[in-house]
Amino acid sequence: MEGLLTVGANNYSYGRKIFRPNRRNNMKKILITIITSLIFTAAAAHAASIFPATGLTGGASGDLDAIAVADISDGDGAVVFASGDAFYFYTYDASSSAAESSPAVIKPDDNGGNGRWEQLPANSDGLVVGSVTWDNGSGKIDGEQIADDTIDDDSIDFADVTGGDLTLTDCGQIKSNLAVQTSSGVGAATGADVSVTEYGNGIIHKIVFSFATANVTLTDQAGVVAYGGLHIYNFPAGAVYIIGATSDVDLTKTSAGVNNDWDGDFALGTVTASNNAALSGTEQNILPTTTTPQAASGDTTANGQSTATENAVIDGTTTPVDIYFNLLVDDADHDVGATPCDLLIDGTATVVWINLGDY
Repeated sequence: MEGLLTVGANNYSYGRKIFRPNRRNNMKKILITIITSLIFTAAAAHAASIFPATGLTGGASGDLDAIAVADISDGDGAVVFASGDAFYFYTYDASSSAAESSPAVIKPDDNGGNGRWEQLPANSDGLVVGSVTWDNGSGKIDGEQIADDTIDDDSIDFADVTGGDLTLTDCGQIKSNLAVQTSSGVGAATGADVSVTEYGNGIIHKIVFSFATANVTLTDQAGVVAYGGLHIYNFPAGAVYIIGATSDVDLTKTSAGVNNDWDGDFALGTVTASNNAALSGTEQNILPTTTTPQAASGDTTANGQSTATENAVIDGTTTPVDIYFNLLVDDADHDVGATPCDLLIDGTATVVWINLGDY
């Protein structure tokens, strides 16, 4: 059987053949190391052997299709360091009779029956890489553009890698000109016409709520106020530390039940607005009650920010807490008991928070 791959500090060897990364391209060297390590880790659970090659087809020494069938077992893996610095990863399916179609399916030249090298799919064992190519210092990883030691467009996803952590050593800073999104430790969005983008690192969280004409139904408390609240988020269980919040929202009334020049208030809190003349307590413990400018033709804004008073811990250890966008309309400016009216929300609200833990 031919020798298997040996990974050295600055090269990859197979028997007497040595493959050296282009030292002029730091990103290339880093990615070669990461991708090769990941594919071998992912394949280790399935493959008895991993074969390197320097070409795909042609039957010449070093080509993938030149590896003798007698040396290959079902589930073995292969990595092809092809010309032009293209990389391909394969697993061997001894039962496959698929027609050869390079690079997706490679048939060993000495195989007259079943058995094919099949290129690993994009989601194989959590490895989101099908091939890597470089050309004079730039190229693509499955459509991800690489140029000038950067990775642009979309993302490269190394998720659920068998073996645990992905560690980058001596690779300098990992930089992005975009905020990093997360799905770790997040809560759950609620509310029709409300979308949520979660940013952070699983410890510090930034939620951006986007409202697309979200509807808040107003209820009349006769002689007191018209009130309503929209449930927009469920925090995960734990003690939630609110760092701060902002709102940048436009408000529109839906009927003559609210005057064109109405006045009111808004807030973000952990309970919905109730039938009293002001937003108070937990109705406004994330972003405090804030007066809306007098409406013109029924339209106004709900813009504001939290203060030091709201920079506090909210106990969600026994029962996880929620977020509500709360609204009031002054009693003199509505008749929603006789003429129902809603308020429509467009814009964004942002909440930054930390989960201190549950017990």
